[in-house]
Amino acid sequence: MRAAIACLLVLAGLQATVLAADADAWKSQVIYFLLTDRFAQTPGTTPGGPCRLTNWNNGTWAGITSKLDYLKDMGMTAIWITPIPVQVDGEFFGETGYHGYWAKDLSSTDVDPHFGSEQDLKTLIATARKKGIMTMLDVVGNHVGHSRSDSFADITPFNKPEHYHKCIPGCDQWCSIPQHAYESRPQNQTLIEQCRLQSLPDLNQSVPFVREQLLSWLDRTLQKYDFDGLRVDTVKHVGVDFWREWTKVGKRFTLGEVLNGDASTLIKYVQGPEPAMNSVLNFPLYYALANVFVHKQGMEQLATERAAEYKLLGPEVVSTMGNFIDNHDVPRFLTQQPDDALLRNALTWILLADGMPVIYYGTGSEMTGSVQHGGNRNCLWEQGYNESNPTFQTISRLANFRLSHKLWKQPEQTLAATPDCYVYSRGPNVLVVTTNGGSGSANTCSVQLPASSMLMDNGVSAVHDLLAMSTGHDSGLVWYPTMRRLTIHMPGGSPRVLSSSPASPTSLEQSAAAQHSSSAAPATSAASAGTISGVLAALALFVAMLLL
Repeated sequence: MRAAIACLLVLAGLQATVLAADADAWKSQVIYFLLTDRFAQTPGTTPGGPCRLTNWNNGTWAGITSKLDYLKDMGMTAIWITPIPVQVDGEFFGETGYHGYWAKDLSSTDVDPHFGSEQDLKTLIATARKKGIMTMLDVVGNHVGHSRSDSFADITPFNKPEHYHKCIPGCDQWCSIPQHAYESRPQNQTLIEQCRLQSLPDLNQSVPFVREQLLSWLDRTLQKYDFDGLRVDTVKHVGVDFWREWTKVGKRFTLGEVLNGDASTLIKYVQGPEPAMNSVLNFPLYYALANVFVHKQGMEQLATERAAEYKLLGPEVVSTMGNFIDNHDVPRFLTQQPDDALLRNALTWILLADGMPVIYYGTGSEMTGSVQHGGNRNCLWEQGYNESNPTFQTISRLANFRLSHKLWKQPEQTLAATPDCYVYSRGPNVLVVTTNGGSGSANTCSVQLPASSMLMDNGVSAVHDLLAMSTGHDSGLVWYPTMRRLTIHMPGGSPRVLSSSPASPTSLEQSAAAQHSSSAAPATSAASAGTISGVLAALALFVAMLLL
């Protein structure tokens, strides 16, 4: 008996280690988020006219596979793709399910043929992994697509009214979530969880059949397609207990979408012995970044937000939060603010800060898009995959620097926050200086370096400006050693990244190649965490039976 227990404890420890390594593998990633239908078409496909913003445009998994080298050149080490299930037929309220969030069939692991075949999807995952790129699947457990039947007869397997929440008092006339549910403090969680999100049929996860079918679909999908992680949609619209089961069944790193600008509301999803999500998208930081870089408000609020996140959520959670400046649910940065200097400042901030940077498709091409949907769902092939523009080069240079210097292992420390300057360090050798002055400005930032900083140990001439690709002898840097104070000129409102380590285009290419080669193993280990843990569990059971 004691021998059996000892074996079980050892195996349990091994299993826990495998699953814990998943989060560690993800915190080092730079994620590229794309809408499959809008990113790239299968090579050889004729576009077939202008991008239709409310309809299908034939973006495919084969198209993504053909652009993996483009993403690798940008410094991306992971891709997040939109949901894969078969979508509802035709149009509803003038739109189709091109985005993947309107599932029709969750009884099987069939994929929507608009995106390609099952083999196309498997090829994408396998090819990405060979290139050192992990793959994250967007999954939905809150709702299904619109139905043409009051009995939901066209939705599988949830084809009965009792599978859905009833229209309770407080929902609006379409049984949807009323605006006041979001505006109240605290938010009305009952209405948010039980009313419909934008009139979409709201699944009732407290019904055993619904719960079992959703978890079964997730388990079967991940067995069939070896994804490395999960982005979980509409997390705040479902009870926390269900998501705890979801995360257990998935056995993958889960990044939840909790669309709320208050960091305190995220606590219940990411803390505790069995958190509902491993981490969440950083909407509180998004709103602060938008205020600062889009609307040019005082940069002190970034320091306030950052301090709140570390205090409320803890460093471990912050290190895996998804930091972003735009996505499919909010307007593109350049649609709101056309100044590309401000865009590059915002990108510099998230690419080198604590947490996982999430770059939205089209940002590297400086896409603005149409007014519809905030310009955030246009077809990238119309803009092109230009690798020579300044924004692509900024992303590539900083993403590769982050990877090659393992910045996620270095602490982030805010050193200065003024109305138009924000300075933070990553460890003793890297200083990140951002401004919201804009391209017409020429302001100066001033910061007192802590005693732990080694950046100026050899004077100005030894400091490397990573974005300017220059070394020292820069009149824009003035060092006062007795006060340990550094003043930094910000020409044209551009961000500056100062380091004691050099980075040239050649060295970046070499470091990117080395990183992609070394990251292939973590990607594989993270992806196979569920498989390995299953084998270990079975082995534990076998040992117990043998020795008892």
